[in-house]
Amino acid sequence: MTPSPQGSKYDRCAWPDPREGFAQHALLHPDGRDLDPEKVWSLSDDDDYCLFGDFRWAENGGKPYCPRCGCLEPYSVRHRRFRCSEPECRAEFSVTSRTVFANRKLSFKKIIMAIWEEITAAKGMAALHLSRKLNVQYKTAYVLPQKLREAVGLRRDAIKL
Repeated sequence: MTPSPQGSKYDRCAWPDPREGFAQHALLHPDGRDLDPEKVWSLSDDDDYCLFGDFRWAENGGKPYCPRCGCLEPYSVRHRRFRCSEPECRAEFSVTSRTVFANRKLSFKKIIMAIWEEITAAKGMAALHLSRKLNVQYKTAYVLPQKLREAVGLRRDAIKL
């Protein structure tokens, strides 16, 4: 993990920088071996949102772009919502639009912790254990890892051998 010249939110937590790409599994990377859940829990809600946005829009340096038409010049409509500036599109979107986390009710912190728990567990994590760790209902903890697996499966389908 190379720190950016002006300092980055990645310096505060042990997540690999998405702009550097992943040559190997995140947990095998030297920076991924010492992922500390306390660091993730200590991030503020804005830091969690920025981290989520940086991973979502990594191709554009963490800056939002329209998921419908690809316009690079959206404008902010209200808190954490954007609108495309193209007259033909005018789509309203957020960081979770067109992802498995669209229409989410969980905080970004709990989503990031669920991702962390899922990738650090050897065989996945039981929903009951996840519900206790995140302080959510069992049904929520049951659906969340399924959404993560769905996202991984969709990405694998897009990869051509």
